[in-house]
Amino acid sequence: MPSEPPPGIVPPSTFLGARAEKACHAQTVELASYQTRGDIALAGQADAVAATWRVRLAGKPREQIAFGSFDREGRPSARARAVGLTSHEAAPRVFGAGSDWVVVWFDDKGLAYARPRQEPLPPPEVGHLGAVGAEAVADVALAPWPDGGALVAAPFGDKAHLGLFLLAAAERGAAAVKVLGVSHHGKQPHRAAVAAGAAGTFFAWDEGGALVGSRFDAAGKEIAAACTLAPASPEPRERLALAATTAGAVAMWMEGGSVRTRALDASACPASPIWTVGEGKWASIAPLGDTPLITWVAKDGRLLAARLAATGAPPERGLDAADGTSGVRDAPAAVAFGARVAFGWAEVMGPVVSTKRLQVRIVDAACIP
Repeated sequence: MPSEPPPGIVPPSTFLGARAEKACHAQTVELASYQTRGDIALAGQADAVAATWRVRLAGKPREQIAFGSFDREGRPSARARAVGLTSHEAAPRVFGAGSDWVVVWFDDKGLAYARPRQEPLPPPEVGHLGAVGAEAVADVALAPWPDGGALVAAPFGDKAHLGLFLLAAAERGAAAVKVLGVSHHGKQPHRAAVAAGAAGTFFAWDEGGALVGSRFDAAGKEIAAACTLAPASPEPRERLALAATTAGAVAMWMEGGSVRTRALDASACPASPIWTVGEGKWASIAPLGDTPLITWVAKDGRLLAARLAATGAPPERGLDAADGTSGVRDAPAAVAFGARVAFGWAEVMGPVVSTKRLQVRIVDAACIP
């Protein structure tokens, strides 16, 4: 498979405004204002979306992990509340867990998780995944499990392998932590990515500068040999991520200032050229059927989104998701739920105010080109 894309395939150059485009039926929700932290995480299931972010309290050494949830129109379904505390730099994440949610973050004990309740008090019980310490944060990947819960890929044992774990499974009576498998490929894997779908559980990692992938099938059996997704590059790589599709998965990463994608088959091997989707920073990828959704922040601060082909190829047009704002200031978030997509970002409160406003905008998925 050639690594260069066919001629004529170029990154999108036209972006519709989400707020201006009537077909998007956009609703915008303010999560919080006058915040010093700007990173947001989102999760979706059925007709609901949840968000988590960090709140710095004056005079306190630790930050609160905040949580809130909304219906498909952006109406609050649970009041914002704190679910835990952290002094760690890693941003929290949130995932669907049946009809509930699970928030995952790092604290002094390692990887922590809690199930928020509808009632703000008492606070939920906090558990920990003992096999994953706080020192491993840069090499840990988190993703939604198809049946509910948080899928974790992390260095395991002697750190030469990746272990796969499931937190807060939705099944009644399920264990809080379940070991799904341990990869036997790789040598000191770093900066992992993981995704689960119809074709199995895919995971990837950085190995000496090259990007490598593997897969477990539904029975927990790993493929015979790992595949190279991209050879080593002189440009720095970051934000490696995966989105599952019916046939396999699509891998995404940042290479310098370029957003790259590549389709993988059911054996986690390349099934397309390497595409360049855009230029900027803070790229991410999320499942949206067989046409994954990719987002990134352009150099001018716009939050751009595009619906990829199943091959990972970019479309001709995309969406300016934060249309009408002053520009995105921190890593944004995006998630598809039902027939809608939610985008979350931080913007400055005003021209002379340094604190940030946290926003969520919900649009119809059909309006994304």
